[in-house]
Formats: sequence, C-alpha cells, structure tokens
Amino acid sequence: MARGLFLEIASHGHVNPTIGLVSELVKMGDEIVYVSYEAFRDKFEKIGAKFIGYTPESLINIRNKGNFDNVVNYLPVVKELRKIISEVAMKQEGTFDYLILDNTIKINKDVLKKFNIKKVISLSTTFALNKELINQLLENIRFSDSHTQEFNEKCKAEILEFLEPVLLKEKADLKIVFTSKYFQPYADEFNSTYKFVGPSIFDRHELEDFKIENSDNKKVVFISLGTVVNKKLDFYNECFEALASRDDLIVIMSIGERVSIKDLGKIPENFKVYNYVPQLEVLKKVDLFITHGGMNSTNEGLYNGIPLIVVPQAGDQPIVAKRVEELGAGVALIDNVNSDSISEAVNRVLSNNFYEVYKKNAEKIGKSLRECGGYKRAADIIHNELDI
Repeated sequence: MARGLFLEIASHGHVNPTIGLVSELVKMGDEIVYVSYEAFRDKFEKIGAKFIGYTPESLINIRNKGNFDNVVNYLPVVKELRKIISEVAMKQEGTFDYLILDNTIKINKDVLKKFNIKKVISLSTTFALNKELINQLLENIRFSDSHTQEFNEKCKAEILEFLEPVLLKEKADLKIVFTSKYFQPYADEFNSTYKFVGPSIFDRHELEDFKIENSDNKKVVFISLGTVVNKKLDFYNECFEALASRDDLIVIMSIGERVSIKDLGKIPENFKVYNYVPQLEVLKKVDLFITHGGMNSTNEGLYNGIPLIVVPQAGDQPIVAKRVEELGAGVALIDNVNSDSISEAVNRVLSNNFYEVYKKNAEKIGKSLRECGGYKRAADIIHNELDI
C-alpha cells in the first residue's frame, strides 16, 4: 500500500477530474489524503479518501459576486490559495510516497522534505501548455473597459510570471494530462514525462432518473455555461430569442445556482430550464451541446461524440473553442455572441449538409479520448511506471 497526498485548487473544473483517479487509487489499496476547498468534502470521503478542507474568505466573496471571468479579481485569489494549500498540507503527519498536485500549484520544497516525498506528479485538467499556448492565453484575457491599457499590460505581465514557472519550468517526475494527444494542440512538443490519459469520466450516479420527453424524436440541444462563469442572463435570453421559434427542437438549459429561473421571465415552450442537470446523463441523449468550452464539459461532450458550439467565457476556453473548430467538431462562437449568431451556428451544425461531418469529427475526437484509458490508466501509471 502506498500513501498519496493530493493538493488541489478550489474549482469544480480542477477537482471533478480527480474523483475517478482517487477512487481507483483507493481501490488499489492506497491511503489518500486530499487537500482542497471544504465544499468538496463529501465527494472524496464517500470514496474512501481522507479529506482536509480549507475555506478562504476571498474565494467565497468572488464566488458570491460571480465575477470569475475578470482575471483582475481572480488572480490574487489563486495566489492566496497556493499559500493556504501549502500551509494546510504542512500540518499533516507521517510520510507520503507521492505528491499529486494541480499544475497551477507550485511544488513546495518544504512539503517534499517534511514528508519524504518520493515522486511528484502534476495534473493538468486542461491542455498541457507550451509558450505558444500561453501567448494565446494572454491574448484572450478579457479586462474591464474601465482599466487603462497600462494597467492591463501590468496584469498580463503578472499572469505570465504566474504561469511560466509553474507550467513550463517546475520539475515534476510525471505530468498527467486529462486529454488525448490527438486533441492536444502542439502535442509533439511535449516529452515523454507528459502522459495523455484522456478525460476522467467517472459515473457520479447523479439524478439517474432524469428524463427528456421526446416522443416526436426532435433534435435535442443542451446549453450550459458550466459552474463558474454562468451568471449570464443576457446570454440565456439571447438563446431564447434565437431558438424559441424552432418547434423542431427541444432545448435543455442549465443555468447554475447563481441565477434564479424566475429572473429569466417567460420561458419558450420548447425550452426546459434547470438550475442543475446531471450533465453526463444528459449528454448521452442530445444532438448538439452549446458549451462555454471548459475542458471538463468539452471532453464530456466529445467523449459522447456530440458536436459542439463553443461560447468561451474565460481563461483557456477560447483556445479550446478554436481547437474544436480546427478539428471540425463544431463551431467557435467567440465574438458578437447574440441571437442571430447563435441561431446561425445552430442552423449550420444541425443542417443536413453539415451535421454528419461535425458528428463524424466529434466521434473521432471522442474515440481518441476513450482509447486513452482515463483515470484507470492514470492510476496504473502512478503505480507501475513510477514503481511505487
């Protein structure tokens, strides 16, 4: 039996891909101590891990305001989380055979020394980053119009300083990336320490009785902006205007917990709106997924061979959107997102002339993701290749 320490950032997009991996390691006999945001405690205790939670006030404040899409607000929070996670980790006892940490967290030499860590493994829940992708990331960052150009450039410099040591220069024995080499941009530039294991699709057994009534066999469109940057009333109303007249469609829309359904006003008859849906179950039953392009959602859609319309909201999502479009699996809707552009994108993807092409390309990516082995292969790599 080995003992593993996980250090994870406070985000669904970073935490959820690790659930299957932790579950598999526990089944293999490992003792896992998992350090992350307190709200995730139940996810890990019920699969047999020891969970150590933290609850920073700065994170709670920014979550309540719903402005994760503003990097000026979010970067200081991530820096604070790095410090808190290391402090919490240092309070643990005993030794660990391996340390697994999110690739946004610096390797803390004090942690390595105190726990006599034998192997260090970083997890990338989005694309692995090289200099070209980091430059694209910086180009895509959205700042408030109220900030000066000088202020924006200063912020970009801080972000570059934040990213480069962690994602390009930090030394880890192994880097596990939750996508396929086929989907990964510039895949040939990453050496053998990078292991592309595909998405961690772990059946969470959530609302398995969720039904989509579709006796007329209509096309089903699913719309979701994920769990972070989803306080977007204007976008949801643009979707209403774009698709309300389509009696050939059923539209399932998930709006998150920070928006009240009643604030949307009159809901079109062909729409079913929820604060939450079991996404993995829904994606087995739809024809088109309109997504923000978070890596988890994108992987889950493509894993099921579903064409995508990607409407990026923050972070690396424009890069994901462009990659989906580049591989012919959907449409990147980055600028001028309104009812007309949404309607045009839906018409294009679902048209008789194009749908089978988009579907075939989505299925090709999905096949590459499934063949990687997912969290079970990641666990095998940790045990076998690192000889723990």
